[in-house]
Amino acid sequence: MRRFFFGIFFLSILLTAVGCSSLSEIRNLEGEGKKNIYQKSVDEIWPIVILSVNDLGIPIIETNKESGYVLAKRGMSVGSYGENIAIFVKKQNDSLTSVEIISKRRLATTVFATDWTDSFFMMLENRLKIQPNKK
Repeated sequence: MRRFFFGIFFLSILLTAVGCSSLSEIRNLEGEGKKNIYQKSVDEIWPIVILSVNDLGIPIIETNKESGYVLAKRGMSVGSYGENIAIFVKKQNDSLTSVEIISKRRLATTVFATDWTDSFFMMLENRLKIQPNKK
């Protein structure tokens, strides 16, 4: 019986350690998310990105306009251990800005975690009142 409980404990530790995403890891995944390009400057888009994340009810953990990223984290809920979100806002030229989002489950074995990508872009585009130039 003792071996059984030790096995269960070891397996749960292993699953937790193997399949986790953290904000620092997701910050390094730039270029791997869904990206849209908008005919707006970074200065026009930046505050709308922040408002769109707030509209979704996802707490913002860190912003850095100069480096062009927003990190947010959704906490645990009934069906999920939470999600980590990174949004990258990059100047393409004076009138074009790319916005990329990466939404990852905090624990890989979580089945019911929300992918915030489409919801974020819908909120952003609703606030911008425009359609993106899809890349």
